[in-house]
Amino acid sequence: MKAGLLVLACGAVLLGCADSGPAELGGVAAEAAPSADFPWVEPVASEGEIVDQLPAHVVQTADSEAIVMAPLKARVVSVMVRPGDTVAKGDPIAKVVMPELEEAVAALRGADGEMTVLEARQARLSKLQAEGLAVRKDVVALEIEIARADSVRKTAKAVLAGAGLRSGGVQTLRSPIDGVIVEADVRLGEVRHPDDGPLAIVRAPTGSRVSAV
Repeated sequence: MKAGLLVLACGAVLLGCADSGPAELGGVAAEAAPSADFPWVEPVASEGEIVDQLPAHVVQTADSEAIVMAPLKARVVSVMVRPGDTVAKGDPIAKVVMPELEEAVAALRGADGEMTVLEARQARLSKLQAEGLAVRKDVVALEIEIARADSVRKTAKAVLAGAGLRSGGVQTLRSPIDGVIVEADVRLGEVRHPDDGPLAIVRAPTGSRVSAV
């Protein structure tokens, strides 16, 4: 955001229209045919015009700027943009690998496999229990194993849900809006945590306003 001056003009500008006259604007002859049926005329400022100068600054609105960052600790494996580049919504900004995501995916797969085995064992044990052939401590031990595996599975799913992802591997971070890259604080090979700030900032060509102090 840059500081500037907001100039407010108080007064009126009188425009006159004539049936004929020179097709000029500010003394410069027009090179193309006029865009209206009547010729250009000189604007005349009203008397008593007052100009006020007030300090002001440009404010970005909520939809004018977006950040690009990984949802988890990530290692940057590729960078596609630099400051000044124009991007469209969905264009790739960088590619990253997130170790925590990889661990969650591996844990989920392991827990799913373990739960399949444990549930099959539980079905067999239930039949033995109905016949009075199962030992109580075996039933309790199996229930504890199932609860542990289910907890691992739920934790892994929570990590994936929090990251908004379903699988591991290389993830592509994309621009959420159309705009221009105004900041790209990212280097190939570095490890970034969400607390380190955005990898890139995209600013839309519209959506800013002037705020007077």
